[in-house]
Amino acid sequence: MKIIRILFISLLFLSYCRESFAFDFAAINNGDTIYYNITSNVSPKSVEVTYKSANSYTGSISIPSLVTYNTVNYPVTKIGNQAFAFCSGLTSVSIPLSVLQIGDSAFYFCSNLSNINLPQSITDIGDSAFFHCSALTEISIPKFVKLIGNAAFQHNDNLSTVYFNAINCFLAGSYFYPIFRDCPLLTKIHFDTNVTCIPHILCFECSALSDTLILPHSVTKIGVASFYACSSLTTVIIPNAVDSIGQEAFLGCMSLTSLSLGESLKYIGNNAFASCFALSEIVIPNSVQTIGGGVFESCYGLINVSLPNSINRIENNLFRGCFNLPTITIPPSVTSIGSEAFSYCQNLQSITIPEHVSQIGNYAFESDTALKEIKVKALTPPLIDTSAFIRISHTIPVYVPCQTEDAYRSVDGWKIMNNIQDSLMITLTFGVNDTTMGNVSHTPFSCEQPSTTLFAVPKFGFRFVSWNDGNTDNPRHITLTQDTSLTAEFEYSDNILETDGKLSLQIYPNPAQDYIIIEQQQQDFIEITLYTAHGKKIKHLSSTNTQTKIKLDNLSNGIYILKIVSSHENIVKKIQLLKQ
Repeated sequence: MKIIRILFISLLFLSYCRESFAFDFAAINNGDTIYYNITSNVSPKSVEVTYKSANSYTGSISIPSLVTYNTVNYPVTKIGNQAFAFCSGLTSVSIPLSVLQIGDSAFYFCSNLSNINLPQSITDIGDSAFFHCSALTEISIPKFVKLIGNAAFQHNDNLSTVYFNAINCFLAGSYFYPIFRDCPLLTKIHFDTNVTCIPHILCFECSALSDTLILPHSVTKIGVASFYACSSLTTVIIPNAVDSIGQEAFLGCMSLTSLSLGESLKYIGNNAFASCFALSEIVIPNSVQTIGGGVFESCYGLINVSLPNSINRIENNLFRGCFNLPTITIPPSVTSIGSEAFSYCQNLQSITIPEHVSQIGNYAFESDTALKEIKVKALTPPLIDTSAFIRISHTIPVYVPCQTEDAYRSVDGWKIMNNIQDSLMITLTFGVNDTTMGNVSHTPFSCEQPSTTLFAVPKFGFRFVSWNDGNTDNPRHITLTQDTSLTAEFEYSDNILETDGKLSLQIYPNPAQDYIIIEQQQQDFIEITLYTAHGKKIKHLSSTNTQTKIKLDNLSNGIYILKIVSSHENIVKKIQLLKQ
């Protein structure tokens, strides 16, 4: 197949050569006769190096930046199409900074070319430019290259290292003619620290590219199929600046075991990591807004996935064929599930469909034979086709929200499931802004009684302010129709009365400057806590000494609350700190 492809491309090359390879003039540089075509006779004047005949160039060639013809000086701006094609005796070429382009097939089949410098001035490298330059062991892509043509470096059998310095190159070859195809020794590609984009198709089918892929922090985009079928890659680290990964970017990277995604990532294209068989775990950051179809399709080894709360759709085929995936949490932000999204996930045991999902695609859960339960939180049955649950047991329990059982049983697609059950399936979570200030409790709730009452209970010296949604009711009565999360906000109570009467201990000085002293009349175990006026705990200690000194030198002026708990009394005291 490889030989056929080479012959085909050679025939294409010969088809280019309909003209007789005429040239405008020849000039000698350092003993070498070089042939030129005039490309512009008006300012700015220019010429290109051109072809004379097969094997017309041998050994080492140095191309001048300026050449004179008929007393006119011409800058050399291009290595023309086929200029050095089939020059098997050519070993080295020096190219000046005046050259901007390397033409199509410029060094085609220069099989002994082992050394070539591409100056920083180069912006375009043409189709098959270095095709079958089998003596090349390394190549450096210049900084300002924008386009690399089809098959530019194909069949370079000894190419092992590429230095990629092009900071804004967006395209390198094509699916049919990737630039490094059949480079069996290409194991390393080094990216310059200023590269901003990994071009489309760049390392397509670079199967020898091995170990860890390190991309510079400057990269913001990874192009389409840029590392397609790089089957020896084991680790990929995506920099934080990357905001998009193109479709099929890492498809078929079969040895990939470790993948780290940056925190600026917003878009992952279709099939970006499909058929990464060795990948077992992936955490997708909350910055991601779009995960394309089939991104993890046929990732057989995947057992743990964390999806972000920022997506609103599970795309078609997203986890199709991930047959070792035991569980998946669909974010509550999701509103639709695509066709075959979880089909052939044959180890998936439970699935929870969030409350806002309104549509589930065809064959979404096909052949998920290990499923033991399905939980659906949507009050209105999502639109679903009968194929969604094909080839799974129709007797497994399907838990739906309270008082929706009849609705689910009357809808095509759902009514084929024979074990639909009413179940609340509402998650109530609650907390407090500071556990030292108070706690929250609630009354029981159930499907028959989906209401509950929340109690915010402040601790001594504090008061309830509000819930995190602004509601100030306490107790608070709630009817649970969806997942609910509430936090009780507490603060120091200005209305608390300081302990008065005869105390068993003394607290002085008050106002204080750098310290306070707590002096017990009789030795006892005491716990001492110091709060800001807003209730933030800043010191906590215990003591059995008759006299305890607490340093305040690191605190700013203001009012502080001192709470002392002993075996027989609680004392709350305001302390004013007045530093000199």
